[in-house]
Amino acid sequence: MQRADSGSGFELKSGDSAEMALTLWGELGLGWLGRLANALSRRGIGIQSVDAIRRSDGSWFGSMQLGVAHATIAPSELDYYALCSERPEDRGSARELRLERFQIERTAAGALELRLNGPDEVGFLAAVLDRCEFLGLFPERLKVTTQQGMINDILWLRGVANNAPSAEAERALRAQFLRLSAMS
Repeated sequence: MQRADSGSGFELKSGDSAEMALTLWGELGLGWLGRLANALSRRGIGIQSVDAIRRSDGSWFGSMQLGVAHATIAPSELDYYALCSERPEDRGSARELRLERFQIERTAAGALELRLNGPDEVGFLAAVLDRCEFLGLFPERLKVTTQQGMINDILWLRGVANNAPSAEAERALRAQFLRLSAMS
């Protein structure tokens, strides 16, 4: 299945009965992956891996493996590009995450590199991105993998308008993930 118009679109390829490959490209908007992850988790679709990057012109290119074994709708019926704009129904109750480890470092280019390790569950990435967005932090690149039920995620985060995150945002991010890792 494919949809493309004016330089933006998606392509969905079937894998085995439990996974599908999704490629998205173009002007996806600020916070697109958080909205997509939320929309997919509400439909029982998990994100097994993501490799996405914002290009110098502000457009995105990303590929991901989707876990569709527990999907509540046929994955081929979805418009994934439209899901990148779908607003979550309820953001008031943030999902509690279980983390084994996290690490935050500032890169030479000024972004925050957030590394997360822990048990996977449907909606994990959506919950992480919701927390980052709340702090005004948005990914400029992601490398997300799930193997044997464990996540190994790296997110490179920037502020609004591609600015380097403030020291306050970095402290708040660290405090948030310290609290989550202490609860696990």
